[in-house]
Amino acid sequence: MKFKVGDIVEIIDKDAFYYGAIGDIDEINPDDEYSYHVIFTMIDDYTGEERVYEDCPYKESQLKIFQGE
Repeated sequence: MKFKVGDIVEIIDKDAFYYGAIGDIDEINPDDEYSYHVIFTMIDDYTGEERVYEDCPYKESQLKIFQGE
């Protein structure tokens, strides 16, 4: 497996849901084609609380490690 839990990844497949988004690998299921479970978080403007707003499974080929700017 190329990635591990906790890695920050970018969705690089133009046909994938949330193309271009940045998320965290939350879980890995090596027995599934879509083996990486990625969560996307947001920070509430009013409370400052961070929470998950979406989670999706991805193939390894749809992801790359996010390098930052």
